[in-house]
Amino acid sequence: MHVSLDLGAGSLKAGLFADNGTMLQKTRYDTDQVLTQEDLFDVIYQAINTLFDQQGTTVERISSLGMGIPGTVPAQGDVIPRLVNIGLDHVPFQSILQKKYQVPIYLENDANAFAMGEFWCGRAKDKLSALCLTIGTGIGAGVIVDGKLHRGKLGVSGEIGHIQLRAENGRLCNCGKRGCLETESSGSALAHYARDVIKKGNKNLPKGLVDVDQITAKHVLNEAQAGNLIFSRIVDQAAYYLGMALANIVHVIEFDIIVIGGGVATAGDTYLEPVRKWMGHFMGDIPQFEADFIFPSELGEDAALYGLVSFKHMT
Repeated sequence: MHVSLDLGAGSLKAGLFADNGTMLQKTRYDTDQVLTQEDLFDVIYQAINTLFDQQGTTVERISSLGMGIPGTVPAQGDVIPRLVNIGLDHVPFQSILQKKYQVPIYLENDANAFAMGEFWCGRAKDKLSALCLTIGTGIGAGVIVDGKLHRGKLGVSGEIGHIQLRAENGRLCNCGKRGCLETESSGSALAHYARDVIKKGNKNLPKGLVDVDQITAKHVLNEAQAGNLIFSRIVDQAAYYLGMALANIVHVIEFDIIVIGGGVATAGDTYLEPVRKWMGHFMGDIPQFEADFIFPSELGEDAALYGLVSFKHMT
């Protein structure tokens, strides 16, 4: 059996898989209270123990463990330099997990794992090239070219969330730069701009909320889906910058498919249709271009878990 762990800014998803790639069990733990490295590994151990308990198995039956990391994963080396949206640096995942579980450990950027899941058995199956984005608290992407995952020497291939689009007057990003794609088009960006509009007195709180700080991207997308014009403009602004970024990327590498996952993808065309519109606008120099190859994830929140299994099956 194989254990897959998908670490995010707000949660840790964990899956237990049979050797043939079938998911046997799944669990989730919150990570928003993680402050130290010790906190993080406590959550990881809890999640794995829960999987074992659910399946009635033990660590002795595990043959490998894969982990998706929300940050750059160097091609060589044990230490993950920085987990931007979690607030931890220099975390030696591989050595700690290897010592604990005594099995081969696979570390991969979470967006790369997401991309491999969609490529192996999801929306991008049977495609030769794919750009697979995860849009949640932040934005990441996995790049597949000629059927192979492209990482780059430093592991930064696909870190599109930190493309600067508003370098002069954009918001400060967790990475230290201003005006990154994450600050304009992520789920956290949608929530930020909605709170800003309400604080300026231009809109009432969504139904059921009593505090402006309770607003999440889901509230924004639900309001936009219901036809609220102010929230629709916030979504359209996010789509504008994502469409700009995707057009710039496709001018470098043309993909067979673009797959979008993460929290915002659950809103479907409420978010994806304006992205297609603005990407088409920024691809105006290519008259024959049509943004009809942008699709939501097929595997949803499980994509990265499957992707981490795929490394064992496809390498």
